[in-house]
Amino acid sequence: RKSYDKFEQKIFIDRELTNKQGKSLPLDETIINKIYRDFIKNEYIDENDNITYKLREDIANNSISIPEVMQDYAEEYSKLITSVFTEPKIEIGNANKNNINHLKLNDNFYKKEFQDLWNKINIKSIYEVDFDSDELIEEAVKSLNEKLIISKMRVRITEGEQKDSMSVSQLRNSESMVEGKIRNEVYNDFVPVSTKYDLIGSISNDTGLTRHTIIEILKNIRADVFEQFKYNPEEFIRKASNLINDEKAATIIDGITYNKIDDKYSNEIFTENNLSGKLGINALEVKKNIYDYVITDSDIEMEFAKKLEEGEVTIYAKLPTGFKISTPFGNYNPDWALIFDSKDIKYIYFIAETKGSMKSAQLKGAERGKTECAKKHFKSISDGKVKYGVVDSYEHLIDIVTGVKEID
Repeated sequence: RKSYDKFEQKIFIDRELTNKQGKSLPLDETIINKIYRDFIKNEYIDENDNITYKLREDIANNSISIPEVMQDYAEEYSKLITSVFTEPKIEIGNANKNNINHLKLNDNFYKKEFQDLWNKINIKSIYEVDFDSDELIEEAVKSLNEKLIISKMRVRITEGEQKDSMSVSQLRNSESMVEGKIRNEVYNDFVPVSTKYDLIGSISNDTGLTRHTIIEILKNIRADVFEQFKYNPEEFIRKASNLINDEKAATIIDGITYNKIDDKYSNEIFTENNLSGKLGINALEVKKNIYDYVITDSDIEMEFAKKLEEGEVTIYAKLPTGFKISTPFGNYNPDWALIFDSKDIKYIYFIAETKGSMKSAQLKGAERGKTECAKKHFKSISDGKVKYGVVDSYEHLIDIVTGVKEID
């Protein structure tokens, strides 16, 4: 049986489901589109239609979401999805034998190459932040004036009429109406709401800044920008907080320094784990890792691990969750510790963070703050011998370690 990594209509077209009552349902384009929308709603596919770990997990747990159109064919639909999107080596009916629990360190952990890297990165650090509050306020005001745009209220009106005749099943599944014309209306005047909002307190909580600082920011933005609050208070609070957090991150990153301390992480951090997974779902049997299996958090990580096994990496580790770097944005746990051994490699020791998007502008606020702090942390504790970077693929990693691209 072939397995698929993407949602494609051609997988389902011309199939037919028959339930225990003998009722048949041909899968035409309309029904397949409804299945596709259900996949989006349940985060079974990403923005590129790639199948996510969540679908594989629900398949393994026999808890697949059933679209409304499939309620009368729930069992048959579940079997279809399982057969299409399951790796052939997974036996759903006997999944226990594929369970991976309590990972044990293998010989790779004790090799000199990995111990050399571990002794460079197991050093803990402290940070100091020095920044000008007035500068933060000034930059936040500038950002809000330039970028804060709040949508006006938009109402979608769908006309419809009840069918002349309908079945019990249609009534049960809310399919008794025929959808008609759809129109959108935009309200140029704000709609009064009875809900009261603590604007200052909400933004203060979302940004971690004092109420005094938030007041200084808001009272200095343009009147027409502040006027947008009454169009959509919740959107105003969310977008304003995000923009302020972006400026806060940039200000802190510029003013933060890391210094190593005497305290270190012990080897026990690699054995004090409660990781578990299923082969073919989120676990992969490997040769170059410090365990015999690697447990991944996403499809991106799974693909990355497969490429690590095939590529130039000598030894690697998925860093345990207990390995954390302190930052003003919260503790941060990097993804991968990598060792290379090739004359073409510029960086022998590398710490990688795998992200789905590598547009630097998309790593904003706390997320960008953590990765920038990690870069300064590793530079400080290893005297620049360990490099850190964010990558979106194994190919991107190789471009960096061979010097084709610079670290973002």
